Amino acid sequence: MPEPDTTDVKLPPRAYSRMALVLRLGLVVSMTLIVLALAAYVVHHPDLTQDQLLTRNPIADYLSPGGLLAGLIGLHAEAYMTLGIVLLAATPVARVFTGMWYFSKAEDIPLTWVAGTVFCMLLFGFFILGPLVK
Repeated sequence: MPEPDTTDVKLPPRAYSRMALVLRLGLVVSMTLIVLALAAYVVHHPDLTQDQLLTRNPIADYLSPGGLLAGLIGLHAEAYMTLGIVLLAATPVARVFTGMWYFSKAEDIPLTWVAGTVFCMLLFGFFILGPLVK
């Protein structure tokens, strides 16, 4: 009986650095958008008190794709805050997808399946469960 192949499949070092880059880039871009949009929102609404700023939900009108697109086109700070939050939420999803892609290229079937399952669960949570929780 032939011995099973027990060679360990290793990803190239660039795969790990690119997966880390996805996380860093997503975090930097999303946080920059959120901070700049929040600053623009505060400057644009100087009459609001601190309590009013903290208790309002300025992004409520931009939670649909159409509302977000209209707000971005109209250069509304609230829409850019929403985009920053969406990017922040999408960053780990992109990281999982990147891992799944690299695992499939390395022909590491078990880890490809694990990453694919996590990816599908994240998408299910965002697009199916998320809208139900409103």
